[in-house]
Amino acid sequence: LNSLVLQLTNMAKPSSQDSDYYYFAVRNLAIFLFLAGIAGWGLYEFKARGRMSVIVGSASSALMLVAAYCLSQPGLASTGWYAAVTLSIVYTAVFGWRAVLSFGKPGYEKLGLVIAAMTLSSAACVAALLLHSTKKAD
Repeated sequence: LNSLVLQLTNMAKPSSQDSDYYYFAVRNLAIFLFLAGIAGWGLYEFKARGRMSVIVGSASSALMLVAAYCLSQPGLASTGWYAAVTLSIVYTAVFGWRAVLSFGKPGYEKLGLVIAAMTLSSAACVAALLLHSTKKAD
């Protein structure tokens, strides 16, 4: 456990090259989540019934953009990294749960696919944030 904490602490001090990589990953996830929200709304033919898709996609995108902004600022990069990792993990869990519920309801399979894509993209962002580091191992 101590080695995991030490590793996460070292990862949360991104170099400028790491920050650029993390910013790219987080910003692209934010863009994808927003577009997925629009796609989910489109599955409801852009009627009021589907506006929750836009709200969820836009809100999750906005939070990721805040994390991306923090990553782009030298003094806030660690905060941005922690925020991005935390949000990505939460999104992976929540979107995965919602995708399973959608696949269980007849007629919601297409929406389930959109939410599953959001789940996979959030999981990919978690992997990108946790596994990438330009630091040399001792």
